[in-house]
Amino acid sequence: MKSYSQVLSAVMMIVVFIVGSIPAYSLTPIDGTHRELKEYNDFMASRAKNDANFDLNMELNRSVQYADENPDKKAPQVGDEEYLFISNLLTKKKDKVLFTLKKIGLHCYIYVDKECAMDDATIDMICENFDEKIYQTDHEYFGSEWDPGIDGDSRITLAYTDIKDGYNPPENTSCIAGYFGPFNQLPKTIVSESNEREMVVLDTYPANPKDVGTLAHEFQHMIHWQNDPKELDWINEGMSCVAEWVNVGVPGQVYSFISEPEVSLCGWRDDDGVSKYGQVFLFGAYVMQQFCRNDHDKFKTFTKNLVQSKDVGAKGLAGALASIDVTKSFEEIFRNFCVANFINNQTCYDGIYSYKGKSFGRYARLGLKNGASPENATGCADLTFTASATVKPWSAKAFILDQDFSKIQGKISVKFEGENQGPVACRNSFDVAAILTDDELSYNTNPTKVQWLNMKSNCSEEVLTTGAGKQGRMILVVCNRGPITDKWDYESDYARYAEDAFFKFSITVSKNSKGDNIVQENQIKSKVSRRTVQAMIKKIAADNGVQSNDTTIAQGIKESDRLNNLKTMEDLIVKSIKSAIGKGQTAILADFTSIYASASETEKRNLDPLRKKIREVVLFEATQNENSKMSVYLKSL
Repeated sequence: MKSYSQVLSAVMMIVVFIVGSIPAYSLTPIDGTHRELKEYNDFMASRAKNDANFDLNMELNRSVQYADENPDKKAPQVGDEEYLFISNLLTKKKDKVLFTLKKIGLHCYIYVDKECAMDDATIDMICENFDEKIYQTDHEYFGSEWDPGIDGDSRITLAYTDIKDGYNPPENTSCIAGYFGPFNQLPKTIVSESNEREMVVLDTYPANPKDVGTLAHEFQHMIHWQNDPKELDWINEGMSCVAEWVNVGVPGQVYSFISEPEVSLCGWRDDDGVSKYGQVFLFGAYVMQQFCRNDHDKFKTFTKNLVQSKDVGAKGLAGALASIDVTKSFEEIFRNFCVANFINNQTCYDGIYSYKGKSFGRYARLGLKNGASPENATGCADLTFTASATVKPWSAKAFILDQDFSKIQGKISVKFEGENQGPVACRNSFDVAAILTDDELSYNTNPTKVQWLNMKSNCSEEVLTTGAGKQGRMILVVCNRGPITDKWDYESDYARYAEDAFFKFSITVSKNSKGDNIVQENQIKSKVSRRTVQAMIKKIAADNGVQSNDTTIAQGIKESDRLNNLKTMEDLIVKSIKSAIGKGQTAILADFTSIYASASETEKRNLDPLRKKIREVVLFEATQNENSKMSVYLKSL
């Protein structure tokens, strides 16, 4: 097996070459397990509430005893046909589907839907990978599933079918690649549609059944459920992404996070889309790189203790870290992780703001999309940079100041004010890092300096210990941490449902001029009104390009500025629509569909790139988050 550093280095070398041009994938495979787990937990809570005599352990023991003692039980044979209950995401019911047992492996039964074609070579490949790789590796890293389980059989059922998830391109390009259903591990006396076996369901179309990374991902969910059925989504999904990594390689969702890095780590929020899978994977990779230093056994101890701990969320993570003698708090690790995603610099502070491994790249700098331009850039006057924005809980936003700091000298003062959310005992906390670096200007001669502001009630005003005059760039990374309490449900609900927290800052350089100032006016606001969004949509529709016969460099600059402005407006519109949908509001989405419907053919061509982005948001809401309001808008997009 390749070492972690080799695997991570390889993927990041790829990312280096595609930075700035992440491809738009036509297929968006997502996991259906968290939906199944939510239904299961809601069902069990309701059953326990309504039936004081309900005893799950007694029911399970009775079923296992019956499976062991049943004299009529027939051993499965290749060629057997059997009906299995499969979740239908469109009807939200269980379909009774006829399957054929195609292969019996050392650790698995492979069933294929009779309506689906799968060749013998693919089936053999799946069986070989599960028996010889995935089963053992997932056990080593995460522990064991319920064995022999409710059916008294140690083999795992792998059921391959075309999951009814609404995939219908070009209208819907999202699909469920697979899921683990805990209902199948309950007896029929509790759930009549249980398949009474340890089972994962894998999609045959449009997902590729040869992608055994999905199988490793879902098998981890099965193991995690057996050990800690109430684990929070972000930990559970993070471990499943790690399962893909240690079995196959880096999961593809990392590219979504690179493109959309403002994601709530602990929230598993509905408006974070596929990016959240990439983020939780990278957090796992960061922990391994920083604290296990490629020690496989140490990392296995960490992951196994995390899965088996009955503490959930941040508390369970802290306990697992303590098991490998990590004394840093989760809060400190989180903020260092956020900075690593923006600067990824292995040369400073013993590499705590980086991913280890040779040629790991600068991929996360795609997140440096927010600019702050100086308000005064004449003569020897002080330079002042101001900006305001919002940031999700357990997320970060970075600002790069539009100034070459190596060409000015003077003290740097930072004033920051962040919104307080929640009661004092359970309040959010801002961490703000002021970074001076030569990276991105290719100087690489002065050491990177990172200074965390001293925060009091989410406010700070101080002079940095490092002034302007050496490093070329200044970056401000704003991290918004949610509260960590013993009440895991509060921790989870806050991360998922809290409003984005507002903040503002000003940075002043008391400068003595050393050269020409470099000023770019490309500040991006993060919050705009509905009227402004309407105006931007109409401006994009009416765009006629740069009207000039000039073919000089100046013409090229004008065209580049025009395209950047269009891209900025599109990003703001999409963010506004995502934010509104997350709050149950559809007015801005309705505005776009109305403007698009009445637009001319030329205007529609101008709006098409934006329409496609909005459609992906709506599709995700309709499929992954089951937002019934979105179906009305799909027809218009």
